[in-house]
Amino acid sequence: MLPESFKRFIQERHDAEYNGTVGVLSSFRPDGTPNASPKHFRVRDDEHLEFTDVFSQTLSEVLKSHPDVTVVFFDSKAVMGFRVIGKAMLETFGPLFQQAANHLENMGFKPKAVVSIRAEEVQSLTYGPQTGKKIG
Repeated sequence: MLPESFKRFIQERHDAEYNGTVGVLSSFRPDGTPNASPKHFRVRDDEHLEFTDVFSQTLSEVLKSHPDVTVVFFDSKAVMGFRVIGKAMLETFGPLFQQAANHLENMGFKPKAVVSIRAEEVQSLTYGPQTGKKIG
């Protein structure tokens, strides 16, 4: 379950223009080399984060072969952040995908997929004695 403190952090830093809060998604390519890139994440529900993949060249291939991911969110001015560990799933059709497609088409973009991440663990990255500890 995503803790309320995490959901509040995401909500307070939400960028309406890009429909999300920037976090760095890290995963492994099919050959085992690390892969990391910034994405605009949204909280879908109490267990899932999501973002819409529009421009990635290899993300689908990466997540199909290695769905285990980590996402880091950090606000350097507040010295506050979170690490979310979970499994990613690509959605390329259905109501969720269509909703994202409709939103992006108004901006002139066509999505490749909605990536849903089921959070298995949330850790604090906030400065202090709780850094790295599981909070959700």
